[in-house]
Amino acid sequence: IATFFVDLFHGGLGDWDPKQKKQVDNTAIGFAVVAFYLLDFTLNALQASLRNLLLDVTPPAQLNSGNAWHGRMTHAGNIVGYGFGFMPLATLPVLRLLGGSQFRKFCVVAMTILIITVAITCVSQDERVRKEDFKDRKQSRFVDVLRNIRDAVINLPRPIRRVCFVQIFAFMGWCVSFL
Repeated sequence: IATFFVDLFHGGLGDWDPKQKKQVDNTAIGFAVVAFYLLDFTLNALQASLRNLLLDVTPPAQLNSGNAWHGRMTHAGNIVGYGFGFMPLATLPVLRLLGGSQFRKFCVVAMTILIITVAITCVSQDERVRKEDFKDRKQSRFVDVLRNIRDAVINLPRPIRRVCFVQIFAFMGWCVSFL
């Protein structure tokens, strides 16, 4: 993909040009960084939606138990995912056809499991609108949503704001460490 974009914008003189090779490498790194952040944002959106679904479909008396099970299943999934790193995925018949490294095969397995489980959740859960929740609410515009987020960030108590900054910079440091 990086080679295509470098060729599209006439970077270098041809395949033999070291300048083009350097531009392809830099473009590939840029695409990887952007793709990583997009993947992170989409996974966080998916996880937030699933957490909200848990709150929406669980009866109030069972919320504590539901949150506990959510934590258990999340941690069990982390352990299983960690265990997949040690499995020889190249020996599995279907994954052998993919080629590539263990990481590529693991990503395919993880994406397949994610798609199947989210599809089951989407098919099995019906969204019910409670009209009493929307009586006095008006439709909000995108600008109002952004203003609400900005106001919430500005009005956070100082200790919570510090924790948020630590989390943001720790995440950014973790991501940069892979470059």
